[in-house]
Amino acid sequence: EGTSGAHLVLGPKACASISLQPKSRDLSAEKPAFFAEVSNLFVPGPGIIDGRHKITIRPSRGQLSALDCGVPDGFTVSDVLANGLTNWRFDPDADSLHLEFNPPLSEPFAIMVETQQGSEALPTELSLSPLSVDGAEGQVGTLGVAFGSDAQLEKSSADGLSKVNQDDFDHSLLRRTKDTPPLGTLNQAYRYGAE
Repeated sequence: EGTSGAHLVLGPKACASISLQPKSRDLSAEKPAFFAEVSNLFVPGPGIIDGRHKITIRPSRGQLSALDCGVPDGFTVSDVLANGLTNWRFDPDADSLHLEFNPPLSEPFAIMVETQQGSEALPTELSLSPLSVDGAEGQVGTLGVAFGSDAQLEKSSADGLSKVNQDDFDHSLLRRTKDTPPLGTLNQAYRYGAE
């Protein structure tokens, strides 16, 4: 009562049947909502810090035609790879990355972002933070630090991150492709939440 309704009149027939079918879901009419998980790897070396970031997006409602990310301070985006990606734009003044997809995506998908930052001659002190995804309903991630043969870690401290076993980190980030040698050896691995 007080909602939609109908009166149904059936003709004189021996086997009358009524079938109901729910209205099909229109994803394009729904407001997009999604969850994000980001794996960040940083490889400090003499004169440069390489960053590799794997973003996994799990849409829960609607479709995503665009996505904005916060890039760690001082880093520059050098490449972005994703299925369905039609355009990407990095704004160095705002440390933001804008991604566009066509057709819009409604299934889980992954994005690989490569970043770089210049560094001073070794030894040097670094402050690293993860890449973030704007507008996510929930966001978690990992942050790993790896070193090649030309640099090593003296000491480290973490703020807002909890140290995890190195086996829990996504080791695929250490290689650009399956056939290339690793960028370095993972030294530290951390997990973080939305805060």
